[in-house]
Amino acid sequence: MEKNVIRIAELLETQTDSIVDTWKQEVAKKTKGKHLDEAALTDSMAELVRELSETLRAGNEGPTKDYKFHQGPIEHGAQRVRVGFDIEEVVTEYNILRDVLQDQAEGAGLDLTGDVGHMINDVLNAAMRLSIRAYVKERNAEASGLRQERLSFMMHDLKTPLSAIISASQILESSIHPERKENSEILQIIRRNADRMNGLLMRVVREEKYLATEPPVERRKVQPAQIVDSLLADIRPLSNRVQTTVRNEVDPKLVLHADPGLLAEVFQNLISNAIEFTRQGEVVIGADVRDHSVECWVKDSGKGIEADRIERVFHKFETDSSEGHGLGLAIVKKIVEAHGGKVGVQSEQGKGARFYFTIPM
Repeated sequence: MEKNVIRIAELLETQTDSIVDTWKQEVAKKTKGKHLDEAALTDSMAELVRELSETLRAGNEGPTKDYKFHQGPIEHGAQRVRVGFDIEEVVTEYNILRDVLQDQAEGAGLDLTGDVGHMINDVLNAAMRLSIRAYVKERNAEASGLRQERLSFMMHDLKTPLSAIISASQILESSIHPERKENSEILQIIRRNADRMNGLLMRVVREEKYLATEPPVERRKVQPAQIVDSLLADIRPLSNRVQTTVRNEVDPKLVLHADPGLLAEVFQNLISNAIEFTRQGEVVIGADVRDHSVECWVKDSGKGIEADRIERVFHKFETDSSEGHGLGLAIVKKIVEAHGGKVGVQSEQGKGARFYFTIPM
């Protein structure tokens, strides 16, 4: 087997141009030349063939799982997004390459059956998986970029007239005679709703930022008890309105290595949710050291979660609130996982809920 594998690797090295030319002609037939020119079709394939040769040589000395590639398959998959291929055509390219290699080997008197054939297929499959992952990643990045661009335009187009409405209402309100109370109340309604709309726009931007990309984590020593105390001071008007008691039971001496801003975002989402669904009840925030991590939790005595929704609560757009968009818990999950932790919930309908997350020590 070793001798055959080395001869096949040598064939790939010496016949790279021939292999790529034959492959190119077959791919052009199968894809009908869609969105392609010669440079786009071949610029990464020659490098990929050379990497296949190197990988065969290296893989011959170890198990299949040890096959290593550089950038060939990755660049190949990313490039296919840019030239307009769909993912099925990426798979087709590899199947065509498989056939071309078979023909080239047979023409050189080499046998690709048995263990040697399995090894060639394993290497090609490993390369194809890398290309497909790179394709999906590039396509998602492209879609995210377009979404961000549209969001930026939308924000600009909405904020300009909104700012004008807020400014105009403030000027008019200050100039209305005290006796014209009804006009003043109308202007207050306009300004209040304009402020609310502005807040919603800011919330959309913040949520999109967290969900569209992996949030950068800047770890430092933080005391979660202090973060919770600060949040409770801001949230107190909300808890007072629904007559809910909120207690911070996090040990003031507890220290985490985490991003303070992102950690505050997690606690704010969990505490606000707990208060919203706990009227005239109690919300308790705590933390416990468990093995090599810290488990933080927010427990409430509210209405709880239906059994069929528990598995979905951290999904995007999953909400039981008429006010929310179902993104708060998805953001919590994204931030916690960026720290290397996990999220979870324990709940029984009518008996409250306990949301928790872990942060590695």
